[in-house]
Amino acid sequence: MKRVIRLAAFVSTCALVALMCVDGAQASSWTLQRISGEDRYDTAVRVSTEFFSSGAPAVVLANGANFADSLSGSALAARLDSPLLLVRKEVIPAAVATEISRLKPSKIVILGGAAAIAASVVDQLKSISSAELVRLGGSTRYETSEKIVAFGWPNEAEAVYLVTGEGFPAGLLAGGAAGLQDSPVLLTRPTSLATTTSDLIKKLKPKKLRVVSYGSSGAGYVSAPVIKAARTASPTGFSLISGTDLYDVSSALATINGSISSTVILTTSEAFPDALAAGGTAGYLGRTLLMTNRSCMPKLVSNLLTNGGVGTVTVIGGTAAISEESARGTVCPSGVQAGQDWETGPLPSGVSKTSIDTLVATAFGDVTKKGRVRGVVIVIGDKIVYENYHPMDNAQSPMVSYSMAKGITSTIVGMLIADGKLSLDQPAPIATWQGAGDGRKGITVRHLLNMASGLRWTVATDRVKMWSATAASDYAAALPLAATPGSLHNYSSGDSAILMRIATETLGGTAPTSSFMQQRLFDPLGITTEVLFPDRSGRWPGHWGVNMTARDWARFGLLYLNDGTWGGKKIISDQWVEFSKTPSPQNDKYGGHWWIYKDAYSAEGFGGQYVLVSPSKNMVMVITAANGYDSLFGLSAVPQDGQAIRSFVLREALYDLFPVVD
Repeated sequence: MKRVIRLAAFVSTCALVALMCVDGAQASSWTLQRISGEDRYDTAVRVSTEFFSSGAPAVVLANGANFADSLSGSALAARLDSPLLLVRKEVIPAAVATEISRLKPSKIVILGGAAAIAASVVDQLKSISSAELVRLGGSTRYETSEKIVAFGWPNEAEAVYLVTGEGFPAGLLAGGAAGLQDSPVLLTRPTSLATTTSDLIKKLKPKKLRVVSYGSSGAGYVSAPVIKAARTASPTGFSLISGTDLYDVSSALATINGSISSTVILTTSEAFPDALAAGGTAGYLGRTLLMTNRSCMPKLVSNLLTNGGVGTVTVIGGTAAISEESARGTVCPSGVQAGQDWETGPLPSGVSKTSIDTLVATAFGDVTKKGRVRGVVIVIGDKIVYENYHPMDNAQSPMVSYSMAKGITSTIVGMLIADGKLSLDQPAPIATWQGAGDGRKGITVRHLLNMASGLRWTVATDRVKMWSATAASDYAAALPLAATPGSLHNYSSGDSAILMRIATETLGGTAPTSSFMQQRLFDPLGITTEVLFPDRSGRWPGHWGVNMTARDWARFGLLYLNDGTWGGKKIISDQWVEFSKTPSPQNDKYGGHWWIYKDAYSAEGFGGQYVLVSPSKNMVMVITAANGYDSLFGLSAVPQDGQAIRSFVLREALYDLFPVVD
């Protein structure tokens, strides 16, 4: 199913009537089977239930919001003849706990340190299983990878697969191929091979060292210095498996040891949580793992299935992750790739690409540093006229939102107002504010949207305390009044968390809210890469915590540029778009959870992230940047290196280059 709304994606019809969601339809020349769950955690459980029906000797556990540990873990799961299941950082989802009990493993391997899977999960494991608990975690994803490999292959390995730890598709595919060969997957930094990694390769004495890379830059690319160092570590068995895109690599890995299996497991780069359980399972079952696009099947992959005598294709994920057309072999039009199926157009007359490139290169700064501006997408009308990424990123890289997420929260509230379930000037329905003499009863939905609740909020202290709380909205709702509601503007992430709590309670809980967001916002816009990170209560807090590609962020901005219309259908009302971009009475630079400028408005993150909408220039501009808190959202933590300032300067300079539309 859709990996994205991690809190709980919508429940498909087949999931309502059976534990397994399995279709038996006939594809082009193969039988189609589909396995999906309500969310990433449930999908992994359903894979386990299907293929480990009699139990398993071990279970491998990974953090469902962080792909890095799972890349080496999938090959370990195959070696242990065991499923890979996903947990949240501090809690085991109920379905996962039930599955662990059913499997009756004698060993549970926990991937990552306490920063990835907390001690509270270990305590829960002890309460549901008598299995031996083994934790494999280092201070970085690369150290964790080395520990996983050393644990699973203490002596030697027939082969070793080396992939970058900065992106998941190449590692996911390598995990499937490695599992078939009972071999490990090692992660490397994209620009240098650590001495400890090189030493481990030498110790394993592989007959084959396979470096997996795709593209000429970005999250799947392994640089020349790493390739050279890997060749030195294993000179006789070295080989480079590379391609222009991940589908080239998918096809190459599928046939690396000869013909493909008669039953193939199909996954997608656009829904990594659904795919996490696939790699190890493919290896355990002796099945080839292939990757497809969400909406159509790349020709290389289609040819492999058609000509390889494949009888059954098992799709991991629902139709939002892999469409029926893609699963049945509908070939992509020439040039369509994951995350790149958007029509491009020319720059406006008088706008120089060279000038833009120069500005962007300056913003990227030292391309060897992770503290960086990450990507730029500019849309004029409905066409991309400019797109560029830092060499460590690409069009498929997940981009962290920080407070850009507030624009999504505002959109959901606007939909509920249009549906008649909320109103702007109603008192905020927070039960703890309803006591006699409680001045917070005067806070309205409008006040929260305008950041004028009057609740005390000190950014330096309350932001961290709220994120550390079990439920962000509970912390925010407990804050005292510091001013009369509606009297002044005070930018507060707490107001956003309270708004999202109101929306969630109005919709009936986290699962219905996730379903609502997917069906009413993400799916209609063709957004497929969204990942929402819940707080410790399991609820998405609404003030931050969304990963999407830069292109999907641009789709969100384009919805507002088009006055709430997408594909001829109204997604949000004209009135809501107007409210969002209208200055509030308390601050003429802030509207309904959007920042307001002279002829534009913007959803913004504190680390240099922007979705800027300019009706006067018929333009959407997306700029993304890395940040020191990125590890909270499944990515590498990065140093602060002035990227927020560079991003702001870039936004201003780029905006001035584009003309006003007559």
